[in-house]
Amino acid sequence: MNYVVVPLSLAARGAIVWNTNTFLNIGAHLFCVGFSIVYRTHQAYKTQLR
Repeated sequence: MNYVVVPLSLAARGAIVWNTNTFLNIGAHLFCVGFSIVYRTHQAYKTQLR
């Protein structure tokens, strides 16, 4: 993807700014997405073992 799609899209590569909002957004994404995946997986395994 980095060698084909990105050069063809002419996307500018900028520096990543690591500030407080970046860490809060990463943490919120990990919590919301990760928690929902873990919860659904736990439910699936729990019903499968019965």
